[in-house]
Amino acid sequence: MISIAVPTYLSFAEKIKEKACRNNCFQLEKRYEADLLLENAQHSQDRFLNFLYDYGEDICPSGGQVMYLNGQVHCNAHPIEDVGGSDGESGGVPVL
Repeated sequence: MISIAVPTYLSFAEKIKEKACRNNCFQLEKRYEADLLLENAQHSQDRFLNFLYDYGEDICPSGGQVMYLNGQVHCNAHPIEDVGGSDGESGGVPVL
């Protein structure tokens, strides 16, 4: 019974960490974008790292590193998979 419960619990715990990370990244992204607007500033890697330092929270419960790319905060431990391609459709044939 334990051999079934432990892997199930670990899988569930990892899913919870991933969900928390994605939520934290989303909130960080919105706060960073608001800061850019309020300060009438442009994004730069240094500015984001300073903002992240001042934010003062562990964004990823799994210890992943977060970065701001293409207008979104991403975590290297929980990458966002591109399920639909660039046009938002899923299951289609890729355009060459």
